[in-house]
Amino acid sequence: HGAHVAGIAAGSGYGGNADPARYRGVAYNSDVVLVAIYPALEYWLSTGMADMLDGAAYVFNYAQSVGKPAVANLSWGCPLGPRDGNSLFSQAMDNLTGVGKVFVLSAGNNAQNRVHIQKEFTPTDISLNTFVTFSNGLPSQTNRVDVWGDSSETFFMRYSLYSGNTRVDSSVLISLDETTHYITLRGSDGDTCFITVTTVSNEFNGKPHMLLDIYSKTANRLCLNVTATSGTVDMWQGYVYKTSGYYGTFTKFNYAWASNGDNIKQVSDMVTTRSAIGVAAYNTKNSFVNINGTTQNFPGTTIGAIATFSSHGPTADERNKPDIAGPGMAVASSVSSFDSSLMAGGPDRSLVCAEFTSPRNGRKYNYALFQGTSMSSPVVSGIVALMLQANPQLSAAQVMDILKQTAITDNFTGTIPATGNTTWGYGKVNAYAAILRALETTGIYHDASPLACMLYPNPGNGSYALQYTAPQAQQMQVTVTDAAGRQLIVRNWQVAAGNNTLPVDLTTYPAGIYLARVNNTEQLAVIKIVKQ
Repeated sequence: HGAHVAGIAAGSGYGGNADPARYRGVAYNSDVVLVAIYPALEYWLSTGMADMLDGAAYVFNYAQSVGKPAVANLSWGCPLGPRDGNSLFSQAMDNLTGVGKVFVLSAGNNAQNRVHIQKEFTPTDISLNTFVTFSNGLPSQTNRVDVWGDSSETFFMRYSLYSGNTRVDSSVLISLDETTHYITLRGSDGDTCFITVTTVSNEFNGKPHMLLDIYSKTANRLCLNVTATSGTVDMWQGYVYKTSGYYGTFTKFNYAWASNGDNIKQVSDMVTTRSAIGVAAYNTKNSFVNINGTTQNFPGTTIGAIATFSSHGPTADERNKPDIAGPGMAVASSVSSFDSSLMAGGPDRSLVCAEFTSPRNGRKYNYALFQGTSMSSPVVSGIVALMLQANPQLSAAQVMDILKQTAITDNFTGTIPATGNTTWGYGKVNAYAAILRALETTGIYHDASPLACMLYPNPGNGSYALQYTAPQAQQMQVTVTDAAGRQLIVRNWQVAAGNNTLPVDLTTYPAGIYLARVNNTEQLAVIKIVKQ
């Protein structure tokens, strides 16, 4: 997973194909900082995510030590937390980000899971009943339910086991009494359901909170009852086991007096961080030919539509998240050479699209297709890295604004309100337009002619690269003048079809504003250069 994500953002594409660009990452010339994390249980439960915060801080601090901006990508989610942008993680991350420090993460893959349920209580409507189920992917019936109320309000909970229409066992009514309750329910089959309930009447964000840790050995159904006379209560459920998330659902089964969960407010708590760029996923591929020459299809996938798994917002405080959508169904990238499931004979071998043997160590390395918002997030992270290359002084807020302003809308996104929406954010990410807009923030001017050239990094210290994508071989002329119009550099530049790069050296000149004039016989571009 980590190798795939890193390759999407910044992989070289080496060995993937005769065309070296085929599996290349978005920002393939970036410096890469990798941080391994394995959050301890208390980090998940406290919503602090200290390992993840330390990892992002390490990335930003290292980048600052070498004089570069950075984007930290996190293709991970968390089933717990208030999802209002006020968790300990969100508060810390908002303090970490800033100029040249941008945080991007996946919005989540829970659109098909009813992991959320909400109830607004009144004096005449005081009860919510729902049943919680368990993921089949776990070795036991284990789950966690995070329950959050409104500030200055309270609620109570009761837990019951049902066999058919018969309530077999039930707890007392649990209040927000600042203690931990250990509840044991005995099922009709003689097996037991254990629930650890932690209660806080006024959590760090000013809201009342109950956290349920459930381990059930009985086949009976577990019913959660919430009682209140006012305010709104939100519940989310999910369990992290060996770094992966597992989700059951909130369901009414066939009980008329119970309620189903919904598919809103699914984005993880970390996504609701105000400075974070949360990325949804849309479909860019519905089939591919694998390494065996077999066509692999993704049934029910409409190219251009939102991915069926991409989590929806809004946040608990009704802000629209995610912020932008990127390709996530499905994306080809590097995978770990130690992943036996993708080796010849492995169960996931059909996902491999290319393989090469390294001449250095004789080891086989694969490229494969995965899907998820874990994949769409590094696409956007790579684009953000290119934006920061164009202007290292962009703040996290400026990057967010540029992505929103340049986003693509089409028949699939529909008309998106000025505040975004809860599925697409502001639309599909537009890499080219976002980078051009980042260049514009430096004062660079591009005329209306189709001369596809740019100069970077700008502002810079005097050492620049002029890049031009030529439709065919041709003769160009490059002239650099100072603010007074004195010619400092005059060069004829013979370019070939495709990408061409010309060094521009102003290191011996003082800080200030310069103009680069690039032209052929028909077209002209004038670029403002800022030397710091």
